[in-house]
Amino acid sequence: MNTPKPSDEPKTLQDLIDMAVSQTMEMSPAEDGFTTAVDNLVKLYAIKNAKFENRMSKDAVLAVVGNLAGIVMILGYERAHIVTSKALGFVMKTKA
Repeated sequence: MNTPKPSDEPKTLQDLIDMAVSQTMEMSPAEDGFTTAVDNLVKLYAIKNAKFENRMSKDAVLAVVGNLAGIVMILGYERAHIVTSKALGFVMKTKA
């Protein structure tokens, strides 16, 4: 029966970064590939940091939920209590 061999391939981005750091630390700054290795590390860290930039803050989510709840309440009220045309004149107009 074949047993799977442990893989040396990185499974996560952090594993890849760790491998690149260990390989770069073994190199001498005078070697030809050192600059390329450092550039690759910079790119990997940029990918890691860019991964979470698109998350929405809790405040933004709460604002959206609050606005949607307000709209649902207004629509429910309008469905139950029909607004007459004369009553619309009493509504305050927003100042632009």
